[in-house]
Amino acid sequence: YGKLTVSAKEDHNGITVIKGLPADTYTITGDKATIPKEYFEEALSTETSITDSKAQVTATLVYKPMTVTVKVVDDNHKPVKNAEVKIGKIVGTKLTKIKRPKTNERGEATLTGYIQRGETYQITQASLSGHYKARSTQLSKNYRYTVKESGENPDITFTNQATVVKIAVMDNVS
Repeated sequence: YGKLTVSAKEDHNGITVIKGLPADTYTITGDKATIPKEYFEEALSTETSITDSKAQVTATLVYKPMTVTVKVVDDNHKPVKNAEVKIGKIVGTKLTKIKRPKTNERGEATLTGYIQRGETYQITQASLSGHYKARSTQLSKNYRYTVKESGENPDITFTNQATVVKIAVMDNVS
């Protein structure tokens, strides 16, 4: 047998039915262009066999929504609970669709199904009491992050440096 290519669209439940295939082994492959931009493929293709005794088979392609995780830690790398994180999509020069999750006891704020493949986001952290600078090595200097076109689950960490006050004592000698 040669290569057989069949195209079919899914119904509103995400199910595609293909009828009339002869007995053989098939590789079922999803079309990346039809996956919503909030998802990426975990298993884009799968093998399945049709035989005379097994004429109806089910193949499952797995797509997962992407999750962005923002961690907030202090300068001792201890998690910071209830820190507000701001994640907004950048469209042109505007910041839109802003979400403001707070960190849990592990210092993590997560958003699932919000970020999209190939899009750019501004990710910032609100100031913490007693700390003055939140730095992240994963973000550009403008606190921007672009999601890979293939999809990913980015982990961003903000490390907060504590406020430092330097006091100098000087003698007043005449």
